[in-house]
Amino acid sequence: MDLEEVYRTLLDMLDRERSSSKLTEIDENLYKEILDFVRKTQIEEFRDDIEKIKIFIKIKETLSELLFKRVEKMVLYALYASRDKEYIEPRNIMSSEKEFYSEILRKIKEKLEEIEKKEDNNKITVRILKDLPEIVGIDGKIYGPFKKEDVVNLPKENAEALIKRGVAEEIGISR
Repeated sequence: MDLEEVYRTLLDMLDRERSSSKLTEIDENLYKEILDFVRKTQIEEFRDDIEKIKIFIKIKETLSELLFKRVEKMVLYALYASRDKEYIEPRNIMSSEKEFYSEILRKIKEKLEEIEKKEDNNKITVRILKDLPEIVGIDGKIYGPFKKEDVVNLPKENAEALIKRGVAEEIGISR
């Protein structure tokens, strides 16, 4: 492969990646061949040819942008996939990207669980003692309306206010 051919091939890959919201299919052998070419090629080889130096720099920039675009899509996909219990892998993911995607998905799930646990720690479970209209919680979420004897998990500040007014009582539920 010569510089011009590598650059045109990469531009084509990048154009397809940009024009799709999903990962596009990339010939892994061709991609590996391009990476090997870039790794083995030293810019000094073109010291007397400014045009070739410019193309080589464009190749590296295009390769970087292609990688960034694919990573961006994998992160978004992992974010959506984090809701599912099963491992879901995006279509057209290259074998060289699978470990990266798995790690991102694992980290996102781990962090979401941490956030949920923190949110639960800031809540109190109460039994409602009389019918109540809906309330806006300190967290901005709407709770209710409530019926007498409902058992609900509310932000600590809201639960304490209802308890203080005598319209709810705290109940101990172990998790």
